[in-house]
Amino acid sequence: MLWSTFQAGVMLVQNRYQKRRMYTRIALGKNSAMDVVSGESSGSAGQLLLLYPLLFTLQGWQLWIGVDLAIKTWPALVNPEGWLEAERCQSDLRGMRGTFLCGAIFAYMAIRNHITTIAAITQKRQTRQQQQRQ
Repeated sequence: MLWSTFQAGVMLVQNRYQKRRMYTRIALGKNSAMDVVSGESSGSAGQLLLLYPLLFTLQGWQLWIGVDLAIKTWPALVNPEGWLEAERCQSDLRGMRGTFLCGAIFAYMAIRNHITTIAAITQKRQTRQQQQRQ
């Protein structure tokens, strides 16, 4: 619940950043009100001083939650009960296996989100450097 609340807060900060960037581009005459935010010619680096740490914190927290779930429930995967025959009614193995899978997927998403964020930052930096050379 706390992670979801934190994610909502980060999304609000992202939205605010994108609105400011779009407003700047419209004011500079580079976009109209119907355009989608694209390019990296406006928006100051100062606006990202809050957003980047929040994103990395969110991704780290997401990884921690996913790994924690997977570590706590991995014994259900190696338990032979229920793989080939029906499980006992009292057994919670099916639910534990599902929880392990959710944790593993959550951790995988965190890693891929981090890789994508780093790629976007690198691309923004390269685009900014190319525009300064011209």
